[in-house]
Amino acid sequence: MEKIKYIDHADIAKVLLSESEQKCLEAFMREPLSLSESARALGYKLNTMHYRIKRFIDMGLIEQVEDKLLGKRYVTAYGATAKAFIIPFESSSAASLENLLMDIMQMPRDHLFKSIEKTLLDNQDLWEVVVTLVDDELNTYLRPKRAGLQDVLAPSQAATLARPDTPAMVVSGGNYHLAFDKAKAFQRELLELLERYQQQEDDAEQAYYFFLVLTPAHE
Repeated sequence: MEKIKYIDHADIAKVLLSESEQKCLEAFMREPLSLSESARALGYKLNTMHYRIKRFIDMGLIEQVEDKLLGKRYVTAYGATAKAFIIPFESSSAASLENLLMDIMQMPRDHLFKSIEKTLLDNQDLWEVVVTLVDDELNTYLRPKRAGLQDVLAPSQAATLARPDTPAMVVSGGNYHLAFDKAKAFQRELLELLERYQQQEDDAEQAYYFFLVLTPAHE
């Protein structure tokens, strides 16, 4: 098995970016499987699994790796041809790339929304909703109760959410007009901060979700 395999064929790239095909390939990346084992693990009929195995072999994604003993006889087992597959962007279709980005963002987004909602509901008595003009635009945001008047007129999450009586939570977003060198500095500082706290992880009972996106804005 190779450690890394580059895929520059558009049809194979499309297969690798398909959620259903990924689930099938994942089984063979975990461990060598026979036809019957893979069919049972993935819930396919034997003839359907045979077709998928042949297709993956033709595409160079899996290969025959060993014979394994099942019961009283040896059967052919198949495994992935690499531990990681790398696809250049130019080899992926726009539709495949869009689906990939949606998949990457969907799961953390769902978990984030549910966790934010529960955190707010569990601490209802701490929050209030403010509707006011901010930079000549009507803005609606959450803040802890009994924050100062100045925080209403010029809201600062650092000044309000960091209060010791509120949960460790930040919800923020927006458009920032920055020169490229400043945007790169922002990117670098965010990554350094993330790495610093990743190194400080411990066995605390409470887990926290963190999902970060920084990208140039396009209409």
